[in-house]
Amino acid sequence: MLGVYADEIRPADDEEYDDLVDPLRIALEAGASAEELSARLVDVLRRQYGLTICDDSAEITFTRDLHTWWPTTTP
Repeated sequence: MLGVYADEIRPADDEEYDDLVDPLRIALEAGASAEELSARLVDVLRRQYGLTICDDSAEITFTRDLHTWWPTTTP
């Protein structure tokens, strides 16, 4: 998982992927589905990271986990 380390040894650019957090959080707060989250994440990875990803559902496993976890973070 991005930005997660088993110990305190971290790269100098530990905030490299922080720009992905707010868009995902905002989408989750707006009630986006796991499928919508995947499409949004893939779009950002294409536009901002220059990745060639053919399928909008390429990140569906991650976004399903995120979508399931999200409700447990709020009272």
